[in-house]
Amino acid sequence: MTSSTYFGTEGQHSTRVERTYLLVSSNSPVEAWAAMLRAPSAPDLCVRSPSPEAQRAADAAFGGRYVPTILEPLLARRGSAESLGDFMWRTADALRTLYAFATRTALVVFDELPLADGALRLEEHDLLRFADELERAAPAA
Repeated sequence: MTSSTYFGTEGQHSTRVERTYLLVSSNSPVEAWAAMLRAPSAPDLCVRSPSPEAQRAADAAFGGRYVPTILEPLLARRGSAESLGDFMWRTADALRTLYAFATRTALVVFDELPLADGALRLEEHDLLRFADELERAAPAA
């Protein structure tokens, strides 16, 4: 697990644990399970698309073990009437939503993730950077 050391406003020394997000595709339950094995700690939260594929990938990753799960429609596959730019903006919103959750390690199951192939492991600062990158790369409507 990665940790950062910093001084608070009162000059007191403290240690803060950096959060980790494991982003995996719903198309590959095996990759979801493999991402879990590479995690710095067992995920304490699963955030997934509401699709049946995402449920299967999450079930494979956790192997029947209970983990609090949030169904997030922003993680769903691009809609047929949705522009690529709107899809990328929606995905960036989903990443920023993840940042708000109180978690140490989260498994995040996407149906489709722009600008990425396979699984990604992002620390909290990388998560916001990736959201910004998606917005910059989104084509204008």
